[in-house]
Amino acid sequence: MDTTSVFYQQYKAAEYYEASDEQIAVLKKAAETNTLEFSAVGELVEQALACIEDKGIAVIRQAPEELGENYLIPRYSIAVSAPGMTDAQADLLSNECIDQYSYYAEAALQMSPQATDARDARLVAELPTIIDCLAQNGVAATEDETPDEIRIKVRDLLVETNEAGAAVMCYDDFTPDQ
Repeated sequence: MDTTSVFYQQYKAAEYYEASDEQIAVLKKAAETNTLEFSAVGELVEQALACIEDKGIAVIRQAPEELGENYLIPRYSIAVSAPGMTDAQADLLSNECIDQYSYYAEAALQMSPQATDARDARLVAELPTIIDCLAQNGVAATEDETPDEIRIKVRDLLVETNEAGAAVMCYDDFTPDQ
């Protein structure tokens, strides 16, 4: 078992924070096989959403989002408030359910090598548009730079322009069809 893999790290975190037995088992298997199936994460997310609903908080299940070839992430929305509780109480209860049932597996899925490869491929496919956006905003970038170098430039521009009151987002790994 590769103790440096994201799957192993999330497996150990889930154990440490006493996540559900199901979440720990999914992550242990992922750590052993170095792969994590979307369907397994989807089942954990469903358990988390059912837990939230059992607490009296509304959820909206959405179709998974495809952020790259063979890279799906679960999508859902959770109500900010619920009858008989403050927004802070609703948030706390929702987070407890997610932590218990799906948080570590969702994190592992989004940080997996498969996800990284898919995000990199998507960024490379959109690179001319990203470089043009950066150039229009005074940031030099070339196609020879790594995806991570481009992401840093995109992030730095976003932070700088956000502080100036007019946020410029040239690319987002988690929003399809920029």
